[in-house]
Amino acid sequence: MTSTKYCNVFAEGLGRVTGGAVSTHGREDARPVFMRARPLAYALREPVERALDQLRDGVLTPVERTHWATPIVPVVKKGAKHYGHGATVRDLEKLNAALKELEVSRKTCKDLLRERDENEVEVKKIIDKNTQLKRQLVEPHT
Repeated sequence: MTSTKYCNVFAEGLGRVTGGAVSTHGREDARPVFMRARPLAYALREPVERALDQLRDGVLTPVERTHWATPIVPVVKKGAKHYGHGATVRDLEKLNAALKELEVSRKTCKDLLRERDENEVEVKKIIDKNTQLKRQLVEPHT
């Protein structure tokens, strides 16, 4: 049952977050930053190309020109004999500095559970009031 219900989790490829697009807003005083590609070791070129091909397959959309660019940084994991077990990351320091800070909920699990418990108590109060109201409406006629 689990393998059929959540089969997309085990699918080949990177996958994609669903639920809508995210928008970012730049600061008014931000200036575009275009950083050139960093030199890449010859031994990493083919594996990095494979990683980029995987990203081009439904994750990234190639563009002709842009005012913003940041280089990728190939990271080989410790103990890996080749890049196939590494990661391709981006240097987003300049971009992050130009974006307005997002207001993100910083609630902990305890906060969420407490809110859930409070809401359950409110629901129970409403149900109790409705039950009492029904009883009050029924009792005078009997």
